Amino acid sequence: MRGDRLFAILYLLAERKSMTAQELAEKLEVSLRTVYRDIQALSVWGAPIRTEPGPGGGVSLMEGGALDKALLTAQQQRQVLMALENFSVAGGQGEEVLDRLRSFFGQPEQSWIEADFSCWGGGSDRGLFELLRQAVLERREISFDYLDREGRASRRRVRPAKLVFKTSAWYVQAFCLSRQAWRAFKIRRMSNLALEEERFPPLSPPPLEPPPQAVPMTTLWFAPEHWSRVREEFEPGQIRRLPSGGFLIRAPLPADDWLSGYLLSFGGGVLALDPPCLEEQMLQKAARILAKPENLSEILCEIADIQLSAMPAYHITMAQDAGKEQDDMEQNKNYEDMKFCQSCGMPLTEEGQLGTNADGSLNQDYCSYCWKQGAFTWPEATMEQMIDHCAPMMAQSGFTEEEARRRMGEWFPMLKRWKQ
Repeated sequence: MRGDRLFAILYLLAERKSMTAQELAEKLEVSLRTVYRDIQALSVWGAPIRTEPGPGGGVSLMEGGALDKALLTAQQQRQVLMALENFSVAGGQGEEVLDRLRSFFGQPEQSWIEADFSCWGGGSDRGLFELLRQAVLERREISFDYLDREGRASRRRVRPAKLVFKTSAWYVQAFCLSRQAWRAFKIRRMSNLALEEERFPPLSPPPLEPPPQAVPMTTLWFAPEHWSRVREEFEPGQIRRLPSGGFLIRAPLPADDWLSGYLLSFGGGVLALDPPCLEEQMLQKAARILAKPENLSEILCEIADIQLSAMPAYHITMAQDAGKEQDDMEQNKNYEDMKFCQSCGMPLTEEGQLGTNADGSLNQDYCSYCWKQGAFTWPEATMEQMIDHCAPMMAQSGFTEEEARRRMGEWFPMLKRWKQ
C-alpha cells in the first residue's frame, strides 16, 4: 500500500539521514519513477524533505524535521510513545516498534514506567500475565481453578475482557459462563490456567465497583515506631499525629477476623479503641495463634512419614551445638535438663516432639520422627546410615558435611540406640 511505503520512506530517512533515490527504490523494491512521485507527494503534504541534485546529493530530512512537522505534534508523539511503553510493560511485544518510533521522532531512549510481575524473593507471574493478555486481545475463552475468599474451590470457564489493577492486586474482569454474570477474579487465586480455542465477540464490561455496604468507622492508636506502615497503609486524612508521638486513626474498616489479624501483624504498639468488640477479637485470635493443634503429634508423624528429612533445620542446629559440647555435657549446666532423641540426637524440648508407644503413651527416649507406635520408623538403619541422613541437614547450619559427620561420629555412639 502506498501509505505504508510513504511511512517507510520517512523512517528510512530518519534512520539513515540521507539516501539517494536509487537506494530508496532498491530498498522498497519499486521503480525510480515511483520513488520520485512519493517524494513529491510527501513534500506537498508538508513533510520536511530536502533534495540535493548531483554527485554527493540525495534525499534527506531537514534539521529537526520528522513526523513532528508532517503528521504529529510533539504532544502527539509523546502520547504515541507513552501508549507503546504501557503496551510493552503489560507484556506486549512492542519494544521493536517503540525503538523505531523513538528514532523516527528523534526522542531519547528514556522509559518512564516499568512493571515487574514477580514477587519479592523470587518467582514470576509474567508468563501468566502474557497468557491472560493473549486471551483478552484475541478474545479467547479461558478455564482455570479458582479459590474464593472462603477457601472454596471450583473450575471456571470465562470470557476475559480486561486486566485490572485494584488496591495492590491484579484481577481479571470476565464474563463467567457458569454463573452467567460478570465477575472479577483475583489472579493470585487462579491456578491451572488453560487457553481455549473458542472465541467470543467484543465485550463491554461494567465498571469494576464493589457492592455497596455500610462499613463502620474504626478508631485505632499506633505507637511512633509504626509510622512508616501507617503512612503507607492509611489515607492522609485518616491520620492524626498526637503530641506524644503516636498516631490516631479513624477509618472505615470492617471489625472482622481479617482486621484483628491485620492489627496483630503490627506486634506491640497498637490499640483498638472503637468498636469495643475489636479488642476482644484480637485477644481471641492471638490465643488461637498461640494454641497448638490437639493432634500435633499426629501431624508431626504424618510429616515424618512423607519425608523423614523434613526435620526442621533449627533442630539440627541445636543438635549440632549439643554435639559440640557433648564431651563435657554432664558438667555444663546448660544441658543438665535437656533431653535428646536417643536415635537422631534431636533436642526434645516439647511433649509434642515425643514418639508414641504401642499403647499410645509417649516415649521419653525417642522423637516422633524416629519412634512411632512402639517401633522405630527406620528399624533397619545403622548408626552410619543415620549419620549419612542427618549430616546434609546439619551442614545447612554452616558446617561442611565432612565436619558434620565427624561431630556426629563422636556423639552418636553415646546415644541409647547406638551405645554398645
